[in-house]
Amino acid sequence: MNVNVHAVRASAIACLLALSSIAAATRQASDAQGETARINRTMVRAAGAFMEGLSAEQQEKASAPWDEPERRTWQFGPVRREGIVLSDLSPASFERLEALLDTALSPRGMEAWREIRVLEEVLRERESRPGRPATHRDPDLYWLRVYGTPAADTDWSWRFEGHHIALHVTCRQGALPTVTPFFIGASPLLDARDRDVTVGAFARLRSAADDLLDAIGEEAGDMSPGERPSDIRMGPGKWDLPPRDGLDVNGFGERQLAAARALLDCYLELLDEPLRQHALRPAEEDVSFAHWGATTVRGERAWALVTESFALELATTTGKSHVHALLRDAGRDFGGEAK
Repeated sequence: MNVNVHAVRASAIACLLALSSIAAATRQASDAQGETARINRTMVRAAGAFMEGLSAEQQEKASAPWDEPERRTWQFGPVRREGIVLSDLSPASFERLEALLDTALSPRGMEAWREIRVLEEVLRERESRPGRPATHRDPDLYWLRVYGTPAADTDWSWRFEGHHIALHVTCRQGALPTVTPFFIGASPLLDARDRDVTVGAFARLRSAADDLLDAIGEEAGDMSPGERPSDIRMGPGKWDLPPRDGLDVNGFGERQLAAARALLDCYLELLDEPLRQHALRPAEEDVSFAHWGATTVRGERAWALVTESFALELATTTGKSHVHALLRDAGRDFGGEAK
């Protein structure tokens, strides 16, 4: 019997390579599962520590059932919310609250939260009148609420909201937490000299948007469909993603696509790295970029990156020094139960 030694050897090598690929894929899946479990455990511990540090009355304010319909709503602005407000917390409880925020936000995200909070004092000083303090401008008017029981073997979520931040984190068994809707805002965006941006996150977003506009150039066609939006278009109560109009990102060149991805990453960098689950994939889905208004921070403007599954948008509202930015995901908002 003739045996083709080379064929046998090649077959053996192919089998070994296949087994190696399977083993590598198994290790990657195991590593991903381990990272997911670690993140969930960290959030469970932080939320548990925060709740345990509250009085019974405070715990009642700070918690709600998982099936509470209000869990699937969000808002921004200086309005009252359900949950426990910062002004009711002791210094120790406030530290534990920030430890929970730190499980979802990156160092840049925590920096943005603190800069946004400081601006409430600036607004109070500007808007107060003799005998009429602007009490609705208050750095302590931010609320936290936990839905369900924080545990690794159940579904639960938490929400942190106030005037210019809204973060909704949903934890499901065996899955990475989702973090949308995720909203930030700033007012005043510009300092008293009308020169420097008060919140670093918006300075970086401005720079990234400038880079994208520069990469696109002036010959790209119409990227300003219709009138400039007066605010973000996927605000509270809105479920559908904005229309994919403006420029077709699928037709971008290498430099333009890299700049568009950098703009998205600039916002995602506010989140803890494992929670940055969004990416521009023009080869897999339609993506558009639209821009309206000024091309500098000293003018009213808006822009939007819209895919088939998620949207990131920014808009000035009530003037150039008041800005909102928002990330929404049609399939992941509120853990996948947006409607």
